Amino acid sequence: MRSTIKYILLFLCLVPLELFSQSFFDSIKDTGNNSAGFSGFIRSGAYFNKDGSSIALPVTFADISIRTEAGDGTRYKAYADLRYRYGREYDNPVNSLDLREAWAAWYTPYTEVTIGKQIVKWSHMDFFRLQDEVSPRNNLYRSFDPSDRDQGNMVAVFEFSPHSTVNLQALLIPFHKPSVLYTGFMDMPDIVEIEEYKTGSDRSPSYGIRATLFLRNFSGGISYFDGYSSLPGIKVDTVIMQSGYAGAPLRLEKKAYKTRNLSADIEMVISGYIIRAEALWSKPDEDYRQMEYVSLPGIRWVAGIEHSFGDLQVLAEYSGKYLTDYEQPAFDPVLPDESSFGSLSGLPSDQVYALVKSQISAFNRLYNYQLDEYSHYAAMRIAWERQLSTLRPSLNILYNITAKELMINPLMSIVPSDNLELIVGAEIYTGPDNSLFDMINEKLNAIYTGLRVNF
Repeated sequence: MRSTIKYILLFLCLVPLELFSQSFFDSIKDTGNNSAGFSGFIRSGAYFNKDGSSIALPVTFADISIRTEAGDGTRYKAYADLRYRYGREYDNPVNSLDLREAWAAWYTPYTEVTIGKQIVKWSHMDFFRLQDEVSPRNNLYRSFDPSDRDQGNMVAVFEFSPHSTVNLQALLIPFHKPSVLYTGFMDMPDIVEIEEYKTGSDRSPSYGIRATLFLRNFSGGISYFDGYSSLPGIKVDTVIMQSGYAGAPLRLEKKAYKTRNLSADIEMVISGYIIRAEALWSKPDEDYRQMEYVSLPGIRWVAGIEHSFGDLQVLAEYSGKYLTDYEQPAFDPVLPDESSFGSLSGLPSDQVYALVKSQISAFNRLYNYQLDEYSHYAAMRIAWERQLSTLRPSLNILYNITAKELMINPLMSIVPSDNLELIVGAEIYTGPDNSLFDMINEKLNAIYTGLRVNF
């Protein structure tokens, strides 16, 4: 409770500084066409969940974001987004400074070159973003804004627009940065230790190309990506059967792998209805039967529709997946525990290693939702937004039809003024025993509240 009071006091002290900064930064203008500006926000929040029979406060934080951009509007532009967070998350102190984005762009009438740390989005979907392999995500990041979970990556992007209806894009990612796995929120068996991804261990570059056609009330694109999958797998590093060994006998590591994706998308407006669809073919470079951390090749598709009924906005999406090279997993999709690992004693070491690899392969199948040959998903967002309204309620629902997992995210946004927002919401995850949501919901299930001031 003292920490929460400290964050509130810190926030109240910073509000006058923020209001002063707004008027000060707005006045920074260079002569001619050059200009510079600052914006950002100050935010504080807390997450509450149930710890046994009592209410716990596992997450409290205070954030500040400072965004700056400069340029002449026609030839060049530079942008940076600096974030600082202070607080406590799940008994661990947080005191971090992160340069979320920092890039520079150069323009001509037909071309655009952007180099630096940036977030690149190819998908137009809201829930099932099949084409977004370029930028990694951190779904464990505690924030009221889902876009905060997108992470910047070093990317060089070249765009060529020979006509107003055509855009061609090529990008190069020199160093791989993976998405964050949910394993940090899972209760691991005592015998298992998972090492973090070794930054810089995968130096081979990734690249992608994309062509987009823009017509009235219609856009369509086709993309190709050859590089590392944004989501790494879990690889067996060391298996030690030695009696009396002091450390974890089973050491795993997060391992990236390369894949090739070919995708297409459309977006159109018909009588006020926005219709979107995407399809993706994916094939890893390595065989999942040999490399336990590699996912299976497959085809995914998604279709969505969005419409406003007065002040009520409704969006619905359906997604499916077909694994083109499907085989039943050889083991139950759970991590080895003391019992299953102990049953391997007495076997030759190479046989033990092979059996452990097969079990970890099955767990990767669970994590990637590849236990079934076909999978189906559905999602919906309902939001009420009335012009100049103070109250803005919304509800997000995601249901994995095949795995029977459910996520519900109700949210109430209170906006008494343009720069001030109060948030109250919840994240609720449910699933069958030993499902992915069942493994992570103890920490992710929470009610949250917060306050944000923009400047």
